[in-house]
Amino acid sequence: MRRTIIFFGIALIALNCVGLLLLRAPSTQAKSTGYTEADVWGSFASQLTGSINVPAGHPLAAFNGAYALTGRVFADGQGGARGTVYDNYNGYLLKYSWEGAYTVSKEGFITLTALLDFSALGMGKFPLEMSGVICDEGKQIRLTMTGPATKVQGIPWLGATIIGSWMRQ
Repeated sequence: MRRTIIFFGIALIALNCVGLLLLRAPSTQAKSTGYTEADVWGSFASQLTGSINVPAGHPLAAFNGAYALTGRVFADGQGGARGTVYDNYNGYLLKYSWEGAYTVSKEGFITLTALLDFSALGMGKFPLEMSGVICDEGKQIRLTMTGPATKVQGIPWLGATIIGSWMRQ
């Protein structure tokens, strides 16, 4: 009798241990390395805010002041991206498209170089560079403006502070 009780006691403990292993919460550890361009793919909602304060004489000087953007971005998972956005430059409302390329480091840092197409306004295309990090297993990208890819009409694009996120749709 005593052996039976001990056997059932050990069996219950073993079943509880197996049950706990099966019901264990999934790991919440984020991917730490091994990122590639393939981790940035699909459709994203884009939200950026900041301020523009470019020098006098710059083609965008009329837009100096508060800045906000809402738009949609599509990344192809191979380093290509494009988007359509609505911008508010200190009360000036614009809708335009852009095309660009991005690279991803194995640590999950992303650099985007884009051409903003202001041709409909008679202003041509403006280069922009943003850098950031992949978050939440690729569901979100946090970005900050790190500079223009080149000078705009010979004038550096200085004095702008823009930050925001892409959120997977």
